[in-house]
Amino acid sequence: MHDLQNWSLSLGRYTGVHVRVHMLFLATAAVVFYLAGRSQDHMLIWYVATGLWILALSTLLHEMGHILMAWQVDGQASEIVLWPLGGLAFPRVVDEPRSVLAVAAAGPLANAAICVVVTPVILLGGGEVAPLFHPLRPPVPDTDGITWVHATSLLFWINWVLVLVNLLPAVPLDAGRFLHALANRQLGRRRGALWAVRSAQVCAVGLCAAAALTYRSHPLAFLPLVLLGMFLFCSARTEVQRPRRPDAEEEPAYTTAGDTPLLSDSAAGGRPARKGPLAQWLAARKAAREARRAEIEAEEERRVDNILARLHEVGLQGLTPEERALLHRVSLRYRNRQQH
Repeated sequence: MHDLQNWSLSLGRYTGVHVRVHMLFLATAAVVFYLAGRSQDHMLIWYVATGLWILALSTLLHEMGHILMAWQVDGQASEIVLWPLGGLAFPRVVDEPRSVLAVAAAGPLANAAICVVVTPVILLGGGEVAPLFHPLRPPVPDTDGITWVHATSLLFWINWVLVLVNLLPAVPLDAGRFLHALANRQLGRRRGALWAVRSAQVCAVGLCAAAALTYRSHPLAFLPLVLLGMFLFCSARTEVQRPRRPDAEEEPAYTTAGDTPLLSDSAAGGRPARKGPLAQWLAARKAAREARRAEIEAEEERRVDNILARLHEVGLQGLTPEERALLHRVSLRYRNRQQH
């Protein structure tokens, strides 16, 4: 998991935002469909298909909440990477806890708003809301068909689970990102990164323990809890070492010995470690991404020159939403360069 955003497929660019779907989302859908297909229950297969569409829509709205808030705090949001629990492409904002909190909270709040909106619909249809707050018990219909009440109940439950999961203090989840920014402010970047990694790993162990303790009562929740725990345990270190802005320099990698972060050999002035084939391949991919990003930025700056040339004729309101987003993105990039 050198870079979590690499393993994704493009779905196109909309209003200046590149939308991609992570392979983990597709793998989750494949596994769920396989398990549903083994039951030979056509109603269950349709129910699973409905749930996956709801999950995709809910994660997209979750990410749009992040992006809209990022634009409000002068952040940069140019990409959405959908995975089963939200998104992996967190908007780039000023490394300050208040801004990070506002952007991080916008995603779960979007999911919570969906729950609030659909609650009266469920009640009017004769459904119950209280059982939907159980995160390990999805609302499975007990009839031969799927009604709109069942679909609405599933919409509530999925969004409620997204809220709860993203409240875990583990990067790359939303609450974990805020706590990481707060730790950076209070402890410094190195100790803050170490704290964020250990917090995520403690959460990962806790999820695996919860999976074991609830296996008898909720066997279907065992695999999702374990996979989420493994994902958080493995991805935390990669996430905290990723630069927050495209122009920020990466800090030296560190390892841990006890409670003290240590610089790598190359950063400490020692003999640099020889890169193996995998490291060379990853370095080549990184260089290719940086070259591609430079090409995209050059093309965007050329487009901005054309937009500015006619801005005095049509005014800001005469520009399309994509053109306004492009102006905002490039101006933020210029400000970041001036700060560094």
